[in-house]
Order: sequence, then structure tokens, then C-alpha cells
Amino acid sequence: MEYGKILTFTNWKLFMTPRKTRMSLNNVSNALSDAKYGVLGIGIPPAYADGMNEAGLTVALQSLYRSEYQKCDFFSKDYKTIFTQSLAQWILTSFSTVEEVKEAILSKKYCIMNPIPLRAANTHWAITDKEGGSIVLEYERGEPRIYNNYVGLMTNDPFYPWHVDNLNAYRWILPEPGNNEDLLLPTGELLAGQGKVPYDMGHGFNTGGLPGDASPPSRFVRMFFTRQISQVNAPPDTLEDWLVLAQGILNSIFITKGFTEPNPLGKLVESGHTAWATIRVPKTGFYAYRNYESMQWQMVDTTKLDWTQRVKLPTNNDFAAGMNDITASLPTIDSTGQHFLHAKRHAQQVEDTVLFQVPPQEL
Repeated sequence: MEYGKILTFTNWKLFMTPRKTRMSLNNVSNALSDAKYGVLGIGIPPAYADGMNEAGLTVALQSLYRSEYQKCDFFSKDYKTIFTQSLAQWILTSFSTVEEVKEAILSKKYCIMNPIPLRAANTHWAITDKEGGSIVLEYERGEPRIYNNYVGLMTNDPFYPWHVDNLNAYRWILPEPGNNEDLLLPTGELLAGQGKVPYDMGHGFNTGGLPGDASPPSRFVRMFFTRQISQVNAPPDTLEDWLVLAQGILNSIFITKGFTEPNPLGKLVESGHTAWATIRVPKTGFYAYRNYESMQWQMVDTTKLDWTQRVKLPTNNDFAAGMNDITASLPTIDSTGQHFLHAKRHAQQVEDTVLFQVPPQEL
């Protein structure tokens, strides 16, 4: 999730929608829906940005500024109008497979619209099920577009087919490094320890030029090649291996606050950043998340949940919450109990270990 903080509106919550919950699909008309499945996920209740239901269906919402949704009549008797903000909740509480979702969206029994006239409020959805079904749902020129997600990735703008086509621009990235024997030329004694150029100076040059910026197209390309090359050269053997690989890919696209833009209103409205991340295994019911401040995964075994209950939990943890303090396992002499985050350090200590360009007046 890369949305910035908007006042207290984006104080993300982990919450459950119980079975049989009655929900409004648009907050205007009396279009209602009853939850067939219980859901666990993260969002701004009752709207999910990411979630998994008890049947293993998952939905992840991403930005798509260029979306153009349908024009709907709230009081039509031919279909029900669903706001985009309610779409993930409706899908998660109503269906168990991507085929069921496709059938419903294309049935013309539902009309999808976004009541908020802001590009930043437009989204598309990545939807998967526990049998491996995976689709992307987008709205282009007022019509639904459903794509089988064979590539197995999704991010923000632009439309999904563009992201897939853009992978062809990086055809030269390879699993293995190596020197090009056809281009090598001798350099005599000019370079110490090296007699020819161009010379492979170390590992990683096989991925040279791989995009590393924070834009959605670059993140899509980086995730694709990181996953593909890693599983070719070091094939994951166990589920834990796959989880570690997924964690590493998420680490590679982490966005810090202020990196993509300044904070418009200080702490009230903050720039886009990786507010949280999730890893899900629909087949086993594994659901885990971490947040911006703490890299420690908070895990839920959804197979043990009571899907008749309603729960809401904050997702924010501070930096210290993600630290495992092993000081007690080592010989110590200081028993004051002062936490390192609250310690007052001498200016010279800061200068000796400084890693950032701190103005002198702050030292």
C-alpha cells in the first residue's frame, strides 16, 4: 500500500466482516448485500484495500488513475449499483473463485461507479483464489476489462496489458552473469589484476539497468525479474522458501516517506510511502502484514478464526515493536533499563556515527 497519510482517514485497520453481515453497496440507494463468507483484511472499515475470505479468495486494490467506470442509475431495477469503494468488500463476502467473480461482473446485473471525482480515488483490483486462479479487473472507457493474470504481478498505473508488454523492453536481463568473449580486447599492463576489457567486475551485472525507481512501471519490472531470476537460480523448495522470496521482493520495492514527493501538510498529510505490506497463502489460510515503522510480520491463521464475529485492530506498530532485544542473552554491566530509542546521546557520539547529512545546528 503506497497511499500517503491523509489526516486520520488512512489510519489503516485490520478487521473482520462476519458471515451474514448486511452491507450497503453504494450508501445512496437501498442496494444491499448479505455476506456469504467471512472476511479478514486491511482497509478503512468497512472498505477493504486488501483481504482474504474464508474460502481463500483474495482481493488487492491498486491505484489506476486512468480508470473510467460505468454510468449508473441508483434506482434501476435491472441492476445494482456498486461504488468502487465497496467493490472489494462485495467480492470478498460474495464469492469463492475468480470464475464466480468474472461471471458476476460480466452479467450486467451490477453497475460499478466511483462517486468521488478525483483521479487519485480510481483503482483496479487483483483477484486470486486458492486453486491458483488469478485475474485483474479494470474499467476502461466505461467498460469492465478482465484479464487472466498469467504473469502473476500487479501494481498501479497504467493498465495491466501495458505493464506486461513493457517487460519486453528488458529482454536483455539474464539469469547468469558472464563476459562477452567476442568483445574482449587486451589492455596490457594498464589495469592491475585485469588484462582485458570489458571485464565483469563483480556479481550483479547480469541485472544491470534493471529499473530501481519508485514508479509503478519500474516496480512491476523489478518484481518480475527478481522473482523469475531468483527462482531459476535458487529454486524455492518449501513454502517457507517461497515466503522468504516474496518478502525479499517486497523489500526491494519499499518506499520511504518523502522519497517520491514532499509532505504537503507535514504530519497531517504525508507523501506516498509503503504504509503496509501483506503476504497471503490462500491454500493454507495464511495471512500476514507488516507496517511502515515495523518490519515484524503479524501473522493470522485464518483457519482458526470464528467467522461469525466482528473485530477491528489498528495496524500501526512503532519501530521498537519490530525489535527483538537480545541484550539479556549477553554479558551486561548497565541495568538502568533505559531504552535505546529514548537515550540522550552526546553530540560527539552522533558525529562519530553519523550516516546522514545533519545540519550542524542540530548536533
